[in-house]
Amino acid sequence: MHRGKNFARGATIALARASVLILFASVGCITIQVAPTPELPAAPTQNIPATRAPIAATPAPPTAAPKVEPTRAQTPATAAGNLPAAYKKFASTVSVSIEGDFVVLKSNGVPDHPSPYFDRSDPRYAAYNGTNRNYQQAPGKISEQNLVLRVPLNPQKAANPARTQLGPIGMAINGVAIFNQFQAQNQPLGNEINSFDQFNGHPQQEGMYHYHVEPLFLTAKNGKASLIGLLLDGFPVYGPEENGKTITNNDLDGFHGHSHATSEYSDGIYHYHITAESPYINGNGYYGTPGTLDRGQGGQPPAPPGAPPVGSPQPKPGGRP
Repeated sequence: MHRGKNFARGATIALARASVLILFASVGCITIQVAPTPELPAAPTQNIPATRAPIAATPAPPTAAPKVEPTRAQTPATAAGNLPAAYKKFASTVSVSIEGDFVVLKSNGVPDHPSPYFDRSDPRYAAYNGTNRNYQQAPGKISEQNLVLRVPLNPQKAANPARTQLGPIGMAINGVAIFNQFQAQNQPLGNEINSFDQFNGHPQQEGMYHYHVEPLFLTAKNGKASLIGLLLDGFPVYGPEENGKTITNNDLDGFHGHSHATSEYSDGIYHYHITAESPYINGNGYYGTPGTLDRGQGGQPPAPPGAPPVGSPQPKPGGRP
């Protein structure tokens, strides 16, 4: 009986312990389900206020704006586009500009070809090798000049033609002076022709090289019908041929020219022609009104006293009538 009681008491105690364990297990399950660990909110990725104001970058010192010179309107004196086409044929050694109603031509007058009239030590020196068997070199050497011609930009026929003067009456496109058909004292060229070098030029007493007749270097280089230069009245000079024909005095008027279109003047213009007979380049007078000439000693008059009157008979080379 004792054993029965003890057995019952042990069973009761065991049962009670089991109940307690079951209760604890139940409570733990409830705790786990009812109070789960909360998740932290994700940190915002936008609109985060800065903790301090950002340090502004030190601005670079302002750079000075480049100085712009005021644009100057191109003056006629430098406006090459205003020049007639003939002036664009001049060599680069010739300064060509416009001043008012005149074209200004400046040159040192030195030819761009060899000559026996250069000093023998000059690389441009060349002994005479032309075809004139009577060639006789004159004294004197080529020297640089200060040749300035102011010719009318828009040449017109003169109401009262002026006589040509001794010395330069025009300029060839290579900057060499053009002289008329007379030598000193307004005498026919005569034997002076025999002093012309192989390109038909020679210097006068002051060393100014010039052409009285066809400049063979230019016509050989550019053609017999090409532009040779301009006279002081602004009218152009062309070579001894035109449209395949050799020009003679009979083809020309008393000023040694005529009018029609040329390569440089498509609208037509009066122009002189070179011929093999006197007066060679132009008659006794300018067709137009001449401009001014400056050789470093002031402007020269267009016609000196004693010059033959316009339209007088012209002498032949060597003084023959």
